[in-house]
Amino acid sequence: MKYKVIIILIFLMLLPLPGYAAWLSQFLETKEYATNTIRYVTTFYRKPKAQKRIVFRRAKRITSVSRTEVYEIIRQASRKHRIHPDFIKSVVSAESDFNNRALSSKGAMGLMQLMPATCRDLGVSNPWNPKQNVMGGTRYLKSLLSEFKNPHKALAAYNFGPNNVRQNKRWPKETRIYVARVMKKYRKYRSASD
Repeated sequence: MKYKVIIILIFLMLLPLPGYAAWLSQFLETKEYATNTIRYVTTFYRKPKAQKRIVFRRAKRITSVSRTEVYEIIRQASRKHRIHPDFIKSVVSAESDFNNRALSSKGAMGLMQLMPATCRDLGVSNPWNPKQNVMGGTRYLKSLLSEFKNPHKALAAYNFGPNNVRQNKRWPKETRIYVARVMKKYRKYRSASD
């Protein structure tokens, strides 16, 4: 008897409600559905392995851009945010070696290796888009330069996190190497352009 009731209840739940199919087909095409899907993915795929698989699949579908195209985007970002193009170029070189499909083991994406939370803060909707990535990364770099008034500290904040630099935490070896590498590239690019 108990099983019959359960089977009947399941059968009744599976019956389509009038108008449900029409509503569902309209809902699947709305912005609300897209927003909810993105919210679901970012909420329930916080497990690093699952998130990496999703992001990596998307990164494989992105077409590569040439260095010439990247240099032009860097020039535009430089003019807009008033940062020397060679400084931006140095960060891009150190972060991704000009590979717009670069994906770090920690989930940083694109030319300037933006983390998902940073993308949300900067309004970068597609970190795989070279222009959005460089514009967002340059805006972030400009805010760090304005706050710390020192390129070494700004680069450390870019790599190690601004809160860690604000709290005067000791920079890890990785960050010290990163800052030295970017500054070395910057001097190299500057001397080549002079």
